[in-house]
Amino acid sequence: MKPSIRTAAVRGVSLLAGATIGARAIGALSLLVLARLLVPADFGVFSFSLAIVGLLGSVAGLEAKQDLLRDPESAAPKARAYALVHLGLGTTLAGLFFLAADSVAGMLGRPQSAVILRAICLWPLLELLKLTPLGLLEVRFRFRAEARLVLAGTMLRVAGAIVFAALGFRAVALVIGVYLEALVLLGGAWGLAGREILAARIRRRDLRSVRTFGLSMLLAHLLLAWYWRVDDILVGWRLGLAAAGLYAVAFQVPHTMLKVTDAFSPVVSSLLGHHPDPGARARVITVAMRATFAVLAPAVVVGVPHAERLLRVLFGADWAPAAATFRVFLLLALFRGTFRYFAEYAAVKGRPGLIAASRAGIAVLVPVLGWFAMLRWGLPGMALAVLLAWAVPIAGFLAWMRRDLSLRYLPMLLPGGVAALAGLAAGGASRWWAPVETTGGWLLVMAVQLGIYAAVLRLLDPELFRILRASLAGKATREIEAGA
Repeated sequence: MKPSIRTAAVRGVSLLAGATIGARAIGALSLLVLARLLVPADFGVFSFSLAIVGLLGSVAGLEAKQDLLRDPESAAPKARAYALVHLGLGTTLAGLFFLAADSVAGMLGRPQSAVILRAICLWPLLELLKLTPLGLLEVRFRFRAEARLVLAGTMLRVAGAIVFAALGFRAVALVIGVYLEALVLLGGAWGLAGREILAARIRRRDLRSVRTFGLSMLLAHLLLAWYWRVDDILVGWRLGLAAAGLYAVAFQVPHTMLKVTDAFSPVVSSLLGHHPDPGARARVITVAMRATFAVLAPAVVVGVPHAERLLRVLFGADWAPAAATFRVFLLLALFRGTFRYFAEYAAVKGRPGLIAASRAGIAVLVPVLGWFAMLRWGLPGMALAVLLAWAVPIAGFLAWMRRDLSLRYLPMLLPGGVAALAGLAAGGASRWWAPVETTGGWLLVMAVQLGIYAAVLRLLDPELFRILRASLAGKATREIEAGA
């Protein structure tokens, strides 16, 4: 790969990772405040309503970003074509959501959620309209601009939600925060990339790409939205809005770390799209999977042994019943993040059907397994069903990527796995065999766990340490150059 692309990719990892870490840190801190200003039922009605609107709004999701990234030369005219389609579909859906809010809420047995459903009806439209300009920024390696937008949107969302929650707006405060973030991202992305999109001339082949690739990916997007949202809807419907709030927070905290690694995905997609050589692609996937596991594993190392105490200290006693669910979601975030790059590779290979097939398996298993597990074990049962539903079908598609790129997953992830087990063993010993009562001792135990994890990982995978250090510093090393 050309040095300019390689350098841009390395800087992109640094900038997006830094911005995403900053944004998620701000979001995590805001959750600590909001959890004490709001009750679980407030989070529950918001997550329940957001799940419904997000699921129904997914019928307009064409995965435009993936199409732009796989064909950088035609990105601008394709972006305009997708933007026009998104505008028409999004506007139609917003009107339908507004009119049908009472009926949907009543049908699901939660009429109190109708106000939030109607309030959040414009959110899918704003989400759709930002996809094409953000995708074009990533194609052009303008990661610095995207990083600034991410940070600005997060800060405004957090500030708005906290202020309006303190003023007594309850769940509406969370809706206001979501809108503020969406408007910042939408306005900023179009301000940066809008001129190029509007100046582009749409060709027949661009419309054909929307029809073939976009509509093929629509099925995958629908399935993705279904299995991401249906569990929230089932929990809110069957167990109540307070339980839905506990479930939402137990999910959100582990997946805050997963969102940090979202910065890797656009960079990996760009690298795969710019370089067709199988050896280089295998190197990119290998480094990305090892790095993702290394970033996500520390949360499992400290979260699994100390779940109850962490929730009590961070959010208050009302949230402690979510501990078992929280543990399961920590594991889900680790495995989902590590093996996420199958979708990026399949999109670059022009195989959207594989993505749709993998998501179809998950989409079928989540409600089936989740319903019975929830009735038997409550919230932890639903979380465990989501983990199993994700793990079963994805195994076959990872086997396809292994054959196509000659990957070896066990040697790739064994150092990180051994390091994580060493840290967990130390935490388990302190938690169950030699309990520590003082807060200072508890914090010291977690620090020791993380130290053991880092030391073992550095011993077993020194190359990864050099890559992560160089990426965070924005420098191109021999290892990164080989991967890029």
